[in-house]
Amino acid sequence: MPFCSKCGKELGAEDLFCSACGTPVGDTIQAIQVETLDIPYPDGGSARLEIVVRSAGRINVSRGASEKFVEGTVEYDDSELAPVVRVQGDRVRIVQEERFVVRVRSNPVNRWDLKLGDGKPFSMDVKCGVSMGDWDLGGLPLTDLTLQAGVSNNSLSFDAPNPEALRLLKLSAGAGDLDVSGLLNANFDRMKVEGGVGEVRLGFTGKSLDRDARVDIGGGVGSFRITVDETVPTRVSVEGLASVSAHGGFLQTRSRGFSLGGVYTNDAYESSQSPSLRLDIRMGVGSVSLDTTR
Repeated sequence: MPFCSKCGKELGAEDLFCSACGTPVGDTIQAIQVETLDIPYPDGGSARLEIVVRSAGRINVSRGASEKFVEGTVEYDDSELAPVVRVQGDRVRIVQEERFVVRVRSNPVNRWDLKLGDGKPFSMDVKCGVSMGDWDLGGLPLTDLTLQAGVSNNSLSFDAPNPEALRLLKLSAGAGDLDVSGLLNANFDRMKVEGGVGEVRLGFTGKSLDRDARVDIGGGVGSFRITVDETVPTRVSVEGLASVSAHGGFLQTRSRGFSLGGVYTNDAYESSQSPSLRLDIRMGVGSVSLDTTR
């Protein structure tokens, strides 16, 4: 189903205007072209991957075979959306070039379907504007991961453990929603999340922690829904004017006076000596929901 490039709302086949923002729905201007990507690993023991999607699009990324670094297709109906691949040293860039003159399109065809190899550790840096993305990253040997999203709805999942230590997982959500599951499988040391005006859902489930992990969360007027495996020792500190609702095994252990925040821990944090998860949240006037799961 197509969607509006201005606000991201899904559109019906008969829609002439976006019902949310009023943007006209334009027809495609060229025949759909399919670009096939077949990118080997760069030289060296590790690699760096950068993906830049500048126009409204749909992105599907998952784990592929170990023989290739990146393989898949990009479909588009405007030659300006053709991806450009550049390899320099251990760095691979797949980029839609920024143009000085850009045609205003309300309904472009811009579909990315990529599979990433698991044969070599790599870092990944993603920038996407108005997009809808499904990122199935389970089992990929990621050493660093950054996702910067604009007016986007993105879903990230880690359904299998990362065999590498992920030094930094950095997520930035703009005006859309972000849903991340299986975060304990990401095997991260540190995580940074910046929320926008949408909802961010973080699910800390998966394998047991091998070491302490820290999460820094910042937000303005949006909301965060955080779920943690009840067996993982967890401490959550909230500062700012955000309203906090604690459910499941979370209890407030310290208040911040006139602030709406406080410190919250689960039963495992009070009783276990295992590696712990620490979340530091700084919010404006948004909301935070805490819960545990089995």
